[in-house]
Amino acid sequence: MVDAALSLLPGTFDEMLGEERLEIDPELIPILQDLAERHVQYQTKAKHYSPVGLAIVTTFERMLGDRFNDDTKAAWVELWSLICSVMIPAHVKRAQQMGVEIEYNRQSCRLG
Repeated sequence: MVDAALSLLPGTFDEMLGEERLEIDPELIPILQDLAERHVQYQTKAKHYSPVGLAIVTTFERMLGDRFNDDTKAAWVELWSLICSVMIPAHVKRAQQMGVEIEYNRQSCRLG
């Protein structure tokens, strides 16, 4: 199943990334912000972003085995950090608006 999904990608993950740093498509920002706001309504906390990201990266690592090398892991960690850089501020803002306790610190998006 993983092999079938990977075969749809144009080259390896490393080839797709090249030497460039990842950037979030501006069209994705409001989508991520909306997602973060909905997470507050689901009673998630900003501190939950780190364990979720770690679970995602660990799942890929286990499923892909040797194909999940250090560069691939670094890219996924970077991607997750970018996602968090958009979602956590939106999450905190919405939590404040709703009067929900904010459980957040600078480690809320750190993986590992």
